[in-house]
Amino acid sequence: MPSTTTKFEKLVQYTTHAATVAQEISDAVQVPFLSVAGTLCLSILRGLDSVKSNKEECMNMVEQIHEILCTIVDLCSASEINGILPPSLLADIAKFAQALRNLNTFIVSQQGTGKIKQFLRHMDTASRLKACRQEMDKLVTVFRVLAGSSAITGVTQLERDVDKQHQDLLALLASHPDLTNSDLTSLTGSTFSNESTVSLAMLPAAPHIFYGRESELQQVLTALRLDTPRVAILGMGGMGKTTLATAALNHSDIVSRFPSRYFVSCQSTATTADLASLLSSHVGLEKGSNSRARIIQYFKDSPPALLVLDNLETVWESMSSQADAEEFLSLLADIPHLALLITMRGAERPSKVRWTRPFLPPLEPLSASAAMQTFLDITDQTFDDASTRQILELTGNLPLAISLMANVVAYEGCERTLERWQVERTRLLSDGYDKRSSLDTSIMISISGTRMTPGALELLAMVTKVTWRN
Repeated sequence: MPSTTTKFEKLVQYTTHAATVAQEISDAVQVPFLSVAGTLCLSILRGLDSVKSNKEECMNMVEQIHEILCTIVDLCSASEINGILPPSLLADIAKFAQALRNLNTFIVSQQGTGKIKQFLRHMDTASRLKACRQEMDKLVTVFRVLAGSSAITGVTQLERDVDKQHQDLLALLASHPDLTNSDLTSLTGSTFSNESTVSLAMLPAAPHIFYGRESELQQVLTALRLDTPRVAILGMGGMGKTTLATAALNHSDIVSRFPSRYFVSCQSTATTADLASLLSSHVGLEKGSNSRARIIQYFKDSPPALLVLDNLETVWESMSSQADAEEFLSLLADIPHLALLITMRGAERPSKVRWTRPFLPPLEPLSASAAMQTFLDITDQTFDDASTRQILELTGNLPLAISLMANVVAYEGCERTLERWQVERTRLLSDGYDKRSSLDTSIMISISGTRMTPGALELLAMVTKVTWRN
């Protein structure tokens, strides 16, 4: 059995890598739904440890997910028109994201379930798992046809197939450096084992639609102009923390002040060791031991720089790693010429760091006027005022929810969108989501839409960057 465990561990490592690369490609060439698929995949991988039964079945589907992700990367590299894929392929990627959503919901439903409850729900669980597997079987067939592949897969060939797919992926990225807008380097640390992989050093573009955060942006810019700034952008999910951070990152004053800028998405990291390894990949450090000490020394020896740690809560929220994460963050904060900007869910800042005062308050929903302007900019048309206000009321004026719903309304109209809201809201509540989860409902309506054009999908790919959580 030890060899089987090794195979599964390797599968998780390679699939984590493939999902991260998929997210980066989505950022670089704006492939619709690919960022959502990558985020859902990482959520699935994080939840596997909590699956008590049917784990082998879930791992078989992870093998299929890895194959599909590698195929999508291959198809992106083969695209001849600036990375824009045919609408039919975009629809298949959307179906893949929906299938990942269903699998993720199943895995989340298995967490913390007692034996008696598991027994009572056994038939429902089996039915849902079967449906997930059927969806994934169909998608594997579709993507194999698209790739012109007839490779045989199965648990007995797991090690050989996954190794080959991983090496093919690395070779593909090496031959298409523009695909991810990154340099190829060696990645160290526990997350991706001892395999070489791709550097994640890239900067996201400035937001194109940005209303209602002018005051917060000025506060962040003012803080970043001070000596040794340490700034935390806080707020609940979907509130626009990343958007605010990227607006500051790309502001002309900040660009001129910090010629060296790093944007690191922490959503796929679970420990401080993972974070240190990820940072090493961004700055291009070669593989080696003690990546934490090496990254600290790197920034000490480097000229002034701005480091943005996005979604840092994924490392900090775990009680088992919180103290370690705060210690590592304090070591970074001790470097006088390194400016720190973090985004985190919630309203609590990590201790052991002297954050720049005055503190930026946790982000609140947009004002009614900013929400309306955002909605109108995305839909590019005027709808009945009462219906529009009803849509915005349902979103709670959360920036991400507004963007998602406006995208759907632009193609389906207010009335049809409101009907689908009721359907998806009921569906999410039955899966155990919070009753106030307007963001989850907005995402599901967007993913399951039947009238998506390439332009709408492209927009959705840019705005759907959230970590799916229970």
